[in-house]
Amino acid sequence: MIDTVLASIPVLAQGVSHTVTLSRFEVFVLLVGGFLGVVPPQPELGKTRSDFDFGFVLSKDTQKCRALLLYFMQAVPHLEQMRDERISFHRSVLASDADERRIEFWQQCTKP
Repeated sequence: MIDTVLASIPVLAQGVSHTVTLSRFEVFVLLVGGFLGVVPPQPELGKTRSDFDFGFVLSKDTQKCRALLLYFMQAVPHLEQMRDERISFHRSVLASDADERRIEFWQQCTKP
């Protein structure tokens, strides 16, 4: 089942404005897959997401690992409800000639 869900999750490709809407369940499965290091590669515009795993968290940050495990434990009783709740992720890309793409634009900023 995890392979089916993970394979169906689209990628927000770099350099392309797009919105992806997922159920909370799909987000949960993606997080679990990343935690376990089982997210399959998905070729998309010459890119893959095969490097999506939290192995670095497991080896470097015990507290973050515990927080993820606690989230998983608390979410499991609500998996059916999570199938009906939606979350949207949006990526906006600036036009190639946008002022904000030039370093001079940011050098003129007076506020942090």
